[in-house]
Amino acid sequence: MSLRQLRFGRQASRETKQLAEAESEGYIGEEPNKDAAKMQPDPNLSTPQIPPKPGAERAEFPLPEGVARLDFPASLSAASYADMQAWLELILRRAKRSIKTAE
Repeated sequence: MSLRQLRFGRQASRETKQLAEAESEGYIGEEPNKDAAKMQPDPNLSTPQIPPKPGAERAEFPLPEGVARLDFPASLSAASYADMQAWLELILRRAKRSIKTAE
């Protein structure tokens, strides 16, 4: 088992325990945690990234709200490129509608 799998397993186990504590007033076999509602995931532990499939590329752009990520084929036909361009324009319009304006 790799270090990445061990780290993910521990994080998943910890998050499951936190959810159980928050939802059921305690985790079986342990004292209830009165501060369960205040518990937050450790920001230093990031979700493991799944690498792109062979023949694909990944582009990532970090934003304050999170990471924008796009996986796409490493090789495209002209028609596929045009289709992807139109689709990305739709995605950008959808993202624009989600902008929160200061009131």
